[in-house]
Formats: sequence, structure tokens, C-alpha cells
Amino acid sequence: ARFASAYDRLGGFERFGFPRSEAFVDQGLLVQWFQRGRLEYRPDLQGSPYEVQISLLGDLLLNDRPVPRDPIESTSERRYYPETGMTVENAFLRYFDARGGVDALGYPITPEVSEADRPVQYFQRARLEYLREFAGTSREVQLGLIGDEILRQRGWLE
Repeated sequence: ARFASAYDRLGGFERFGFPRSEAFVDQGLLVQWFQRGRLEYRPDLQGSPYEVQISLLGDLLLNDRPVPRDPIESTSERRYYPETGMTVENAFLRYFDARGGVDALGYPITPEVSEADRPVQYFQRARLEYLREFAGTSREVQLGLIGDEILRQRGWLE
């Protein structure tokens, strides 16, 4: 029940995709895995809005973190985050702001990079992917399937 209400409150199917597990204890935390993330129950924060959180899977996926850039001025199309020394720009920034910002996605932990010939950007809780074929539509930025990616690395998903 804790995860069901948090799933809905934090973005539902669009944010998380299909569930990949039931709730279970993983490394001391009650968690539930989804295609695009993992929810974790934090009993130390019981009664607060952060009792159920989106796990920091973006952090988990990256072994080598990029070097933070020097501070730059934020504009309407670019925002600098001193917490990580990274910026979010253009379509990624618009998506970030429209989908809950830092609370939902975490701080940016990479600049925009190219993976499989596609612009992507990692955040503490997500990976955003830019789909050129949908440029100018509501589908131009989508969440990567990082939950599935980590579950495959662990051998829990084929």
C-alpha cells in the first residue's frame, strides 16, 4: 500500500513503467522495482513526504562521474546546479521542470552525453533520453529504462 500511493503520487506509469517485482527487502531496505526506477521505504522518515523515495539508480549506474564544470550563469534555457557542478539545458530542462525537478529526478550528475547515437543525461534518480524523431512533441524526452538495466546487470531480468 505504501508503494501504490507513492507510485501514483510520484508520476505513476509514465514515471516508473511496469512493476518488475513485488515489494521485498533488498540490502536492508523494503523496495519495489519498476522498469524506470525503484521505490524504497525509509522508516526513519515515517510520516514525512519522503517516507517512500525514488532510489538513486542514476548514481548506481555510473562508475565514473564526470568532473564538475565551473559555475556558469543560469538562463531560461539552462540551469546550473552547484550541488553537482552540472547544468540541465533546453528540452531536458523543460522535461525536468514539468516532471517534479530535483524531488523526482534528483540533481544532474552528468552533462548531456551521447549514448547509442542519442543525447542522454543522467540524474541521481533517472536517465533522460532525447528522441530526435519526436522533436517538438511531448514525447521528445523520455525516461530511460534504468530499473530494467540494473536488474539485467544483476541477472534478475533477461
